[in-house]
Amino acid sequence: MSALADKRSDKSWSSLGLSRELQAFANEAHLPAPTTIQARSFAAMMQGRSLLLAAPTGSGKTLAYVLPLMQQLKEHEASDSTFVSRPDRPRAIILVPSRELALQVTVRRTSSRASELQCC
Repeated sequence: MSALADKRSDKSWSSLGLSRELQAFANEAHLPAPTTIQARSFAAMMQGRSLLLAAPTGSGKTLAYVLPLMQQLKEHEASDSTFVSRPDRPRAIILVPSRELALQVTVRRTSSRASELQCC
């Protein structure tokens, strides 16, 4: 059993309100359920609240920030009939404090067919 499996919440991605598309991403990434930090922060992040998450390395903090952002972007696309994707205009900017974390965010992004996010 991995260390991350020890930190899994008793909640499901579905019970948090994660879209089916992003649930597919989580399954592709071998993340069958949210970690405790992801489960505790998801609703507040979806409400647009500012959060500072503190948890040990490997606890899932990166996805705790990124999954709600991805969901909000996808919801906006679905609700705005005039939405036109413009690759030359970023809709979100993710700033990270280290190269290691930047690589982690990029790897997560490129490993999913569930999202059309681009990195520059």
